[in-house]
Amino acid sequence: MTDVLIFQTPDNGDVATNDLGLIMTDSIESAFYLSLFGGNEDGSTWWGDVDTLDPANKYPSKTQTILRAGTLTTGRLLDIEDASRLDLKWSLDKGAVSSLKVVATMPGLNKVLITVSTESDTFLFEWQAEQ
Repeated sequence: MTDVLIFQTPDNGDVATNDLGLIMTDSIESAFYLSLFGGNEDGSTWWGDVDTLDPANKYPSKTQTILRAGTLTTGRLLDIEDASRLDLKWSLDKGAVSSLKVVATMPGLNKVLITVSTESDTFLFEWQAEQ
């Protein structure tokens, strides 16, 4: 599976580029990014679910929703971890990974760092709350 490499920026996500154009990746990182942060601003279903009729196959971004709701505090870290696990559960169900560990921390004021570890890789997703 080859995807465009997507990463989080202070004003939402962006695609990685170099002098040759888009940077591609064979890792699951972009799929994880879209699962965590790919929801719609208005809380409606993820744009990738438009043609999906079965609710079991829809992937709403619970992580993005919880990060945007209210003040970020250490008391919400477990909720963020739970939401992230739910958003990434598809990767276990589909056999894309065989293990998944999610840890949320607050490295600074209004910042959350979500560390996602699989059997072979670790990905860091940082969220900066709007101020």
